[in-house]
Amino acid sequence: MNEEHLDPDLHLWEAEPPEWWDTMEENCKKLLSNLSCENWGRFYRAVYKATPCGPSIGILCHGQDDFAYNEELYKFGADSPVVKISISSIVEGSDAEVSAQIVDFKKDNSIELLWKTIKEVNLEATQLWQEANLEEEMV
Repeated sequence: MNEEHLDPDLHLWEAEPPEWWDTMEENCKKLLSNLSCENWGRFYRAVYKATPCGPSIGILCHGQDDFAYNEELYKFGADSPVVKISISSIVEGSDAEVSAQIVDFKKDNSIELLWKTIKEVNLEATQLWQEANLEEEMV
């Protein structure tokens, strides 16, 4: 019988938050409040609507094994400990897709890097769409 759960010195959580915790919390709150988003689903929807490629957004919270994507994000509030954000896109009218780009949200420049990554994914999706669709029209 495993009796580890009875050991009062065994903790299932860290005694102190990791050193990057405050930076991550600040990044999450700042990003969502600047866009008037009360949860990560609203953030996804705002980016989806404002970006021509309509990117897919995923978040990985501290302690989770898998990313949550798109509509799943509505259950994650501004206080969710998001440590990584994934941005990718399908390319309508082709079989191409833009591979997921991961932004580590534990660093000071995470918000700037996130916007840069969204722009890069949109640019790549646009280029792939043009390659698949404009060349066919010229033939």
